[in-house]
Amino acid sequence: MKPKTIGKNLRKFRVSKSLTLEELAVLLEVEPQVLIEYETKRKYIPYNLGIKIAEVLEFDPYFIGIDVLLDRKVTRNVFAPLSFKSKFTPFRFMWDFLKSMFGAVKKKKQDISSNIIENQLFSLEENSSSPFVFLRISFLLLGVAFLAAWAENIVIANLALSLFVPLGFMWFLFEAHHPRIIRGFELIKYFLYGGLISIIIVLFIRGFTGYIPFPIIGDLLTGLIEELAKILTVIFLVRKKLIKNPLEGILIGFAVGAGFTAFETTMYGMNELLTNLDMFEMIWIILLRSFYDLIGVGHHFWTGILAGVVVMISKSGHLKMRDLRNPVFFFWYILLATIHGLWNYNSSMPLTFVIALFSLILFILFWSKVSIDYKLQVALEKERLNDNLIEIESIESEEKVIEQEMTETNEDHQE
Repeated sequence: MKPKTIGKNLRKFRVSKSLTLEELAVLLEVEPQVLIEYETKRKYIPYNLGIKIAEVLEFDPYFIGIDVLLDRKVTRNVFAPLSFKSKFTPFRFMWDFLKSMFGAVKKKKQDISSNIIENQLFSLEENSSSPFVFLRISFLLLGVAFLAAWAENIVIANLALSLFVPLGFMWFLFEAHHPRIIRGFELIKYFLYGGLISIIIVLFIRGFTGYIPFPIIGDLLTGLIEELAKILTVIFLVRKKLIKNPLEGILIGFAVGAGFTAFETTMYGMNELLTNLDMFEMIWIILLRSFYDLIGVGHHFWTGILAGVVVMISKSGHLKMRDLRNPVFFFWYILLATIHGLWNYNSSMPLTFVIALFSLILFILFWSKVSIDYKLQVALEKERLNDNLIEIESIESEEKVIEQEMTETNEDHQE
């Protein structure tokens, strides 16, 4: 971050707290001239002073050029994203999760809060431990697509069908994680902006590389370009956001990939329509792609994994370009780009399902690993909080006893 930007941010946060330079200097126990230099003379702020300023003004020190390292080791083990204490752990997790999911389908209407969608969009409050809003979104999009096709409204039918799987699947994952770690409104933003920006990056790169006529080489290059474009988009969109948990990275990456999937499927559908001049051919190609997107092959799965890996190897929780130099990321980038390229190249139906199954299992294992770690972290934080409360109560009771003893002693002296 440039010193000029640091100075502007420092001034913005100071003004937001209605503090003058002199008042802030008193709180920080420094001379006002020091703060003037940082705000106007384009100087970097020392680490310790930067941390103190961020605490006083209550903002993320990243905005004044201070990266606070997270309390965790950065792994260089390429298989760390799939490491479990027990080989049965992911299966137990998925079994419990599926029971929760199907329990949502049987949920009684009176159990559903009327403001749950509003809370999911704008709040981190918990309303339910079972995902079910995604079903409403999916059925709504299917209904709109059916009515649009019946009315021969090609554009609406194309859009609704293209959104059906990626948007519904994204909301399913969003509802499935607890406690809530991100707001639904943010996820929709990443879905829309991420899909558009990543497609623009792909088209820009394609302007230089073109399409290589050799099938396998061209398909592998496509995988490398598109996976790179999406992860660059993720880093750009979250450049000012602190992401401490890989689960949040998966959700954001999944949203960006789902947006890419939706827009790409729309383009495939329109190409089919313009080629064959048949709306039902367009609907068929969109449904076929949606089926594959559902069973394991899709940008949402691959970008979700990659974004989660980048968060896992980030030292500060602020994703940066330098994180892409980590060998763990490089391994997963090459692996997923290769899966992507082989999928594009493959024309054999049995091999199609093998690739889809491998991709789906890979995502489920990684998502299970991250979700289990997140739940464990939340449980440990609650336990630590309870211990602190017990300790505070113990100290308060001791103080009351001491105060009572002193009162009794004073009364004895007075007698």
